[in-house]
Amino acid sequence: MSFLETGSFPPGISPELRKTCSEYLAGCTLKSNGCLYYLNPSAARRPSVRPAIVVPSPLREPICLSFHDSPSAGGHFSWKKTLAKISRRFFWPTMREDVFNKFAITSPLPDCTSVTVAHALATNAVFIFGTMTTLVSDNASYLKSDLLSELGRLLRIGRYFTSPYHHEGNGACERMFATFQEMLRTYISSNQDDWDLFLPACTFAYNTSVHSSTNDTPFFLMFGRDPVFNIDLLIRHGIERHLPTNDDSSIYKES
Repeated sequence: MSFLETGSFPPGISPELRKTCSEYLAGCTLKSNGCLYYLNPSAARRPSVRPAIVVPSPLREPICLSFHDSPSAGGHFSWKKTLAKISRRFFWPTMREDVFNKFAITSPLPDCTSVTVAHALATNAVFIFGTMTTLVSDNASYLKSDLLSELGRLLRIGRYFTSPYHHEGNGACERMFATFQEMLRTYISSNQDDWDLFLPACTFAYNTSVHSSTNDTPFFLMFGRDPVFNIDLLIRHGIERHLPTNDDSSIYKES
């Protein structure tokens, strides 16, 4: 708003942020009603496309809930239909943002107590990749315990919970559960007591498979290289590991 009114950025904005803002501001117009409108420059020539109101952060969640949960405007349709309805009227820079690399971290748990979950979270995630900034989970009692709440407070982890009885609120995680169930069903014994033995292998298989939304494997997007499989060693003794010379992973992250 300051740039549109004065023609200059506020002091202290980095060059990278200036570049990003300039790309969006090229399609923004401040109208006489005091609202900021956005029209994608590439779609400006299409008469059927109208400028959309730019929505501030506090109003984004209520708009999403209105166009998804409302009996008349929402109907609990898929995210694609909900997004189509919202994007015809409103805009914000991260309206459609995919969870980036789809990398899965799994751990077999003997029970669902808060102590077990906290230990698995720390051992398999925090102590390997560092502390996450945000943790999204459902409303299970062991996930809302005082122990995990205190852990989140000490590590400054933002806690977010999905709507009760609404699995689509964390759809990426729920879809991953379904995929792992199908994978494990292929290998476990009839009494289903050995699934934990196959979980690491299935996790590796999942992370080294191309994902439809990224057109690449979670493993490559996470580590910047492809793994060496056993078949690679059989075909060629001197298999070349893909260690990107031009930092391919950073290119993916920037796009």
